[in-house]
Amino acid sequence: MGHDDNYVAFFNPKLLTTTGESHIIEGCLSFPLLGLHITRAQLITVEYHDFTGTKREATFSGISARCFQHELDHMNGIVYTQRVKPMALQMGVKKRNKMLKNLRIK
Repeated sequence: MGHDDNYVAFFNPKLLTTTGESHIIEGCLSFPLLGLHITRAQLITVEYHDFTGTKREATFSGISARCFQHELDHMNGIVYTQRVKPMALQMGVKKRNKMLKNLRIK
């Protein structure tokens, strides 16, 4: 996870604490063009091992907290489509399909 030249690999990650909530549209490479409103913690403290095996703790907020939680879900066999109600998923898929149809026409 990271950006620019600052990337970190997290081995055996665990969420230790969560604070607040953020409800925004989230996407996933596993579901192209499917944006869904997902609620996640705004601030998290995590524990993990780095690439040397050293146990570390870190605190993330904003988009970094969201990315960590999203990827941790993947590691635990959960995809973001499971975090919304069936009707919200159905509406999101319908919107994506309409967008794809419009892209093909042009």
